[in-house]
Amino acid sequence: MNNNTVKLIRLSALISICVIIISIALPIYSSLLPPQPSSLNKPLAEIIPAQISTWNSRDLPLADSQESSASIEAQLAYDDTLFREYNKKNLRFLVYISYWKPGKSSVNSVSMHTPDTCWVFSGWKRLERQYATQRQLDSRLLKSAEYGVYEKNEYKQNVLFWHLAGGIPFRYELTDSSLTLADKLKRNFVIPFKTIWDVGFGMSKEQFFIRISSEASIDTLWQDPGFKELLLSLKPLGVFQDKKSI
Repeated sequence: MNNNTVKLIRLSALISICVIIISIALPIYSSLLPPQPSSLNKPLAEIIPAQISTWNSRDLPLADSQESSASIEAQLAYDDTLFREYNKKNLRFLVYISYWKPGKSSVNSVSMHTPDTCWVFSGWKRLERQYATQRQLDSRLLKSAEYGVYEKNEYKQNVLFWHLAGGIPFRYELTDSSLTLADKLKRNFVIPFKTIWDVGFGMSKEQFFIRISSEASIDTLWQDPGFKELLLSLKPLGVFQDKKSI
């Protein structure tokens, strides 16, 4: 083991101790902060249009979504939610959105709401995963989104999702055995520390979980005018780069 490796291991241990101390202190500090005001002034079902160009839609029972099994739904305790299907000819996509008012749920609790947890625990297999992806709608930049491909019983879904806490995307970190030790340090400590610093563990900020899934590729949907309308309707929820992003 060379000296550089030893130094990196020692640095890793030191950073680990710092992260543990901060992770204990920060929730206590966050719990003392007053909740921020809610930005949602009407139901999600009214914000997200049921009719978009050339597409039909129907609202689906929440019980049909992977995120809303009885046990999970009781733990999530969201304040508003939407589960809607859009379809035309041979194309279909699903929109699932949940909202938590400030003071309702911790960031860590909501972060368990992703396909990596809910879907995988329901028997789906994750085939592909991309973290903090950057996308643009015409000239408008969206905040970093998570992307994955999941399969169950030979049925595939391409999934794009955001978890926003106070308008800031929560980061879900890469687990890649091919990363260098320095990259692993950044992944395991630097980025999570920055996420903790910007988002916090507390419950003072409102949160959105927004998921779009389809058998069709996200790139195919991205070119559709009606799908663009749908994306633009998400602006009040904070998916565009109007606020700070990690």
